[in-house]
Amino acid sequence: FCHNNHSGEAQMTRTLLIAGFAISTVLSGLAQSSSTTGDRLLKQYLIIHESLASDSLKGIDAAAAEIRKISRQAAAADQKNRSRLLALSDAARLSSADLKSARNEFGELSEKLIAYWKAAEVKTTPPYQIYCSMVKKNWLQMEKTPKNPYYGKEMSRCGEVVALGKAAETR
Repeated sequence: FCHNNHSGEAQMTRTLLIAGFAISTVLSGLAQSSSTTGDRLLKQYLIIHESLASDSLKGIDAAAAEIRKISRQAAAADQKNRSRLLALSDAARLSSADLKSARNEFGELSEKLIAYWKAAEVKTTPPYQIYCSMVKKNWLQMEKTPKNPYYGKEMSRCGEVVALGKAAETR
């Protein structure tokens, strides 16, 4: 009887170890997933940013379509951030008819991407969040020196670097 009891304890220990490993693997996968999703979304977003900062509409339609696709796919798997991802998908409907419309809509896209980035706690190198006091809107970019997508070449350096997520709280 004693032998069977130890055998049962050993089996229970193995089961708990396997369960713990499985849980940690799933959690690790979720963290990895948000990083991958965040990176993929940011890559497309930066295409739009670069175009607008250069007074161009080139690539905006394709990048916006890709953001919608990535965010909808991620929303199906990420229940915690589902509403943020769906809001991001909705905001990625930029008009490529004219710069003024696209720039205005880029503000909402930026807001939704920043909200997702914060909530998902994306672990990759965070982009700089820059705030333009002229339009009272934020954007993300990888360089510290502003490249203003709202004014383009006319006022390309207009903007100040703020801590990720702080602009909405302090402005």
